[in-house]
Amino acid sequence: MDPWVYALGVVLGAALVAVAYGFVIRPWHMTWGSTAEERSLPLPGDELVQGPLAQATHAITIQSPVGEVWPWLVQMGQGRAGFYSYDWLENLFGCQIRNADRIVPEWQIIRVGDGVKLHPQAPPLTVVVAEPQRAIVLAGGSDFQPAMSRDPSFLKLHTYRAFTWAFTVHPQPNNATRLVIRVRVTWDRGLRHFFRSRMFLEPAHSIMQRKMNLGIKHRAESLRDH
Repeated sequence: MDPWVYALGVVLGAALVAVAYGFVIRPWHMTWGSTAEERSLPLPGDELVQGPLAQATHAITIQSPVGEVWPWLVQMGQGRAGFYSYDWLENLFGCQIRNADRIVPEWQIIRVGDGVKLHPQAPPLTVVVAEPQRAIVLAGGSDFQPAMSRDPSFLKLHTYRAFTWAFTVHPQPNNATRLVIRVRVTWDRGLRHFFRSRMFLEPAHSIMQRKMNLGIKHRAESLRDH
């Protein structure tokens, strides 16, 4: 095969993959489970990150009332109940996560200003909203935490200017709950940060967030069944 034809094929193939990812795959994995209405719905904490460079909104319906879903959110965190996701995968990166399968009374308090850790070496995220039975919003990044030291973990949280992670619960008919979770993030502009976020962190977050939502659903519904 002519080397020029081969090179052109490679370029065209890469372009097609990029277009498919940008216009089909990424919009899906950044919004799975959510409705168009939920994606446009203002959530607590949205105002803290103006003009985000990326936003993901994920949602799931849980066949349990808000009061039985909320305790699982309150106790989340590294060193606490975990994040109900792929703990084996998180632990490959040193997160030291153990996901709880029960409500732990001593972890049932969360206040604005508290810290929630993702990784034992990473700076904790700050609780900026804690509205019982409604919303928990965690925030991080150099704009929110100007005294934050360099994050030596794989997360590199110090490279982000600002991000929020909002967990909101919405009562539904028949004692069900709609769990809607949103991430808004901005970082210093530059190709390195852009590609790291778009090609690694966004897909990784979407995969782990899906498992987390399913994990909360399973735990809340199982508790209700008993």
